[in-house]
Amino acid sequence: MKYNIMLTQEEDIINAFVLGLPICNVQSRTRNEAITLIRKSLTTVLKQSEIIQLEIPEKTDIPDKNKTWHDYGYGAFSHDSSWDELFDEIEANRNKQLL
Repeated sequence: MKYNIMLTQEEDIINAFVLGLPICNVQSRTRNEAITLIRKSLTTVLKQSEIIQLEIPEKTDIPDKNKTWHDYGYGAFSHDSSWDELFDEIEANRNKQLL
């Protein structure tokens, strides 16, 4: 398998990073040594790891266009009736923009 390695230099230190795998990074004084060390680091990580795939369902909590702010509640402010007027106004303005 091939991995992309980024080499950067800061003064007299060469940094080597495996792209997409931040746990694999090394520092060295030479380019060749950095490549050798990053190869060892990557091999060690891969030996101790398992790569799996997870299936994540698509988002199903899409707001229903027929519901209003009242239907979703106000969380910690659910008992504060002063929010009703504000959300009614927001809902009316939103509906005007959709027309």
